[in-house]
Amino acid sequence: LCALFAEVLGVERVGADDGFFALGGDSIMSIQLVSRARRAGLVLTPREIFEHRTPAALAEVCRTVGEEAADAVEDDGTGPVEATPVMRWLREWRGTAEGFQQSVLLRVPAGLGEGRLTAAVQALLDHHDALRLRVSGDWALVVGERGSVDAARCVRRVPLADADANNDADADADGVVVGEARAAVARLAPESGVVVQVVWFDAGPEVSGRLLVVVHHLAVDGVSWRVLLPDLRQAWESVAAGEPVRLDPVG
Repeated sequence: LCALFAEVLGVERVGADDGFFALGGDSIMSIQLVSRARRAGLVLTPREIFEHRTPAALAEVCRTVGEEAADAVEDDGTGPVEATPVMRWLREWRGTAEGFQQSVLLRVPAGLGEGRLTAAVQALLDHHDALRLRVSGDWALVVGERGSVDAARCVRRVPLADADANNDADADADGVVVGEARAAVARLAPESGVVVQVVWFDAGPEVSGRLLVVVHHLAVDGVSWRVLLPDLRQAWESVAAGEPVRLDPVG
């Protein structure tokens, strides 16, 4: 547990009586700690991290994988969703969900592979229920079943050969990114269940490319990226290695 604390918090060493939040941890990091602990064979909950806080105290309450409560029932995450207060505020303020999004632009390995990327995005869509959100005309929110959103509709490859070769190419590449970002936002269609768009700017087999991820704001917020992006990376690495994609359970 000390080693897991250090890994999540990005520090060199953590003592048995050091507090997770005193060392800079927050709620999203606590979720990451839960995930990494599970991969190490230990079962914790975010609530237990808030209540016990130190490796020594958590060692007293953690279980090993397989010891979870037998009567625990997982919500399948599909069906109608009650609008949150901020969703109701958006409806009253704008009256439309069109164009309301957040995005990130990432550096990705050369030769990312459109097929591998699409498979990784499909795993993400199937794993995180909010990414299958559909919004009807009267703002009724429904999450579709797993597999109901086809990643092929969400992924686009844009050749960007020699983008890093010189300054002029960089300027041209930036212009392409801006144009594709606008087009990706325009393709978002929450009324059709399309709340994710992913654009891979392929700079060739030897140059790292860029990856634009656009998600409708009804399905993502500022801290959600710290959950989604590690899962996307993990899914791609599994696909690239020819292994089944196994993402940590969603809390």
